[in-house]
Amino acid sequence: MICKHLTHTIFAIVFSQLALCTFNTSGVETTNGVTVIVKADKIEGITVPYTDVFLFDKKYVPGLNKGIGVATVADRNGNFVFDGLGGNSFSLTVINRSLHKSAYMCAGYDSHDANKELLSPGVIQGTVQTSHSGTILIFLQGTGFYRLMAKPGHFIISGVPEGIYKLKVAVLMENRTTEQSEILFDGEEKEVEVESGSVTDVTQISIP
Repeated sequence: MICKHLTHTIFAIVFSQLALCTFNTSGVETTNGVTVIVKADKIEGITVPYTDVFLFDKKYVPGLNKGIGVATVADRNGNFVFDGLGGNSFSLTVINRSLHKSAYMCAGYDSHDANKELLSPGVIQGTVQTSHSGTILIFLQGTGFYRLMAKPGHFIISGVPEGIYKLKVAVLMENRTTEQSEILFDGEEKEVEVESGSVTDVTQISIP
């Protein structure tokens, strides 16, 4: 009785993870979303063939070489894999440029996400205020979405998949020894929710 129940449970899990997928006679898999399976040392999934897939850890800051940020392209069957990841938590950004659709999902070992539909992206806009001089970095933590500004003012980050993000701002300086940018002043952090095809207005975010 226990074995029979377990078999039905496993089948239900596998079926739910493949629910977004359809197959055609050519053997090329098509889907309107992305399915991710987390294993002990890797993250693998399936989506629209030849779709760009980006993986970031929570510490990733675009342009500063901080944290893990890697990319791959789904093969002709829509399969993709990231190996040797260890037990960290990650986010996945899936972008299909020909369909102009994307998805964002947590893919870490503390996440229960399995499927996401590819939807039209949204836009984040707002205003940065600071009295500090230097290049201003506005970014979504743990993703590759960011904007650099020479001075305070209005910003727009477009092409953002639907989801909930942490928006952060900082003033950068160049380290003359390493010739790389570093964070000089940290600013506010705000949680923002992006909806498909919509504009999310952050109003104002500051760097004290």
